[in-house]
Amino acid sequence: MNTRIYVENLPATTSAADLRKLFSTYGNVVDVNLTFGHDHQKPVAFGFVTMVTPEGARAAIQAFHGKQMATQTILVTETRAPIIASAGAHTPKI
Repeated sequence: MNTRIYVENLPATTSAADLRKLFSTYGNVVDVNLTFGHDHQKPVAFGFVTMVTPEGARAAIQAFHGKQMATQTILVTETRAPIIASAGAHTPKI
């Protein structure tokens, strides 16, 4: 089963190929998606890396979380499945 990893605080110069190469040292990478934007005039870059095995994903998270990538300290975590209300469940209105 594929495991998706969230990578935050990437340098703005990061490419999908850079992340694929970096994470593939811990297992097969299925997909890489990057997003770039601005948060109060500061470049923001984050992405998702999908790995083939949970073991490879956990090893990559342990290896890269809190490490330097160029000038940035990256944060790496496993994504969680969204919680979806079941049909007929009462959802309170706010």
